[in-house]
Amino acid sequence: AYDGVVNTLTTLFLHNDYPNYYRAKGFEITYAQTPRSGFSAELYFKNETDYSLPNVTNFSVLLKNDTFRINPAINEGRLHELGAQAHGTFHLGFWKGTAGVQLAYADKAIGSDFSYLTGGIDLTLTGKAGGWGKTWIESSYNSILHGSLPNQQLFYFESRDAIIAPHDVFRTMSPLEFQGDEVWTVMYEQNFYDLPTRLLGITMPVDLHWLGFANVAGATITTASQRS
Repeated sequence: AYDGVVNTLTTLFLHNDYPNYYRAKGFEITYAQTPRSGFSAELYFKNETDYSLPNVTNFSVLLKNDTFRINPAINEGRLHELGAQAHGTFHLGFWKGTAGVQLAYADKAIGSDFSYLTGGIDLTLTGKAGGWGKTWIESSYNSILHGSLPNQQLFYFESRDAIIAPHDVFRTMSPLEFQGDEVWTVMYEQNFYDLPTRLLGITMPVDLHWLGFANVAGATITTASQRS
């Protein structure tokens, strides 16, 4: 939810928001194809060796008495992963949608220390809801289909303060991270434009938009992934 610049600044000055990290050495080969407008597909092969890393510093400009939490260890080893994904766009009247599907496979048969098969789908809809304004809905689902995921490959989603978060980030009142080998999210936003003030007969000197939103999500982890 927060990019590298924000994480760096809060870490440097506020002794806070220190992300998990590890070292990955290797390469990735990707082949992408767009056979027609509105549709794209991609195949890739990933070859990397993953290592745990300790905390490298405890420095902060402010709040010097605080300490960073210990950076968690990962499941070290070689990862050979084959993956495929496809995305497309479509139109339904006044609505525009995008949909995608993803698959990832790793196994000892292709030289990997980890074995798993995962799949995911996502769907986004944007359109007009008559006099109620503009509606935006985004949903995604990712899950382990076979095997177990190492710590560093778990699916995750982040939440962010609703006051400053963009609409494509899961919004709550606190920044948190949720991980699992089965993760799903549904996010809804309604842009009412100036409907509430117009109904009250109030004329605003600026182009004011009233936004409403609702988010639901879930994250679970299986026993197999907990033991990996």
